[in-house]
Amino acid sequence: MSLTDSPEQVRRIARLQRFLMQIELAQFVAVGCSFALEIRAEITQTSVNSSADAILVMIIMAIGLAQFGTMFNLGRALGHRNAAYLYAFVGIWGCLALPVVLLLNHWAMGRLRRAGLQPGFLGVRHDDLERYMASHVVRSCSACGEPVVGKSAACPMCGAIG
Repeated sequence: MSLTDSPEQVRRIARLQRFLMQIELAQFVAVGCSFALEIRAEITQTSVNSSADAILVMIIMAIGLAQFGTMFNLGRALGHRNAAYLYAFVGIWGCLALPVVLLLNHWAMGRLRRAGLQPGFLGVRHDDLERYMASHVVRSCSACGEPVVGKSAACPMCGAIG
């Protein structure tokens, strides 16, 4: 794990962190819907619609698989090569997944802040990430051919702009 990440590494971490938070939000909604169906059935003294239950179970399982893969990939992107398998394994167990998700989110947000980005609840905004990526483009100076970082940065060798 390096102290400075490449722009592509920062983009990968930002996208995985945002996706993991979206997965968690979807999981809370799906589980909430499942509880709401059970409570409604209890109050009205009717049986729960088995097809609705089956659909919710499939949705929750799909979300769990997405969480499993995203936790693994985010762990690898953060540089936790061997621990990524542990993160993914723990992601299978619902009650143990949330603390690991929060820990991965904390680590990812730290790396993104260190890169100069400001992640919010659901991660870094898309336009902020694109602005960051554009400011880290490496191009050649038109006058001398020296590598220059950024769109409007002056060449460090000859001072030419653009």
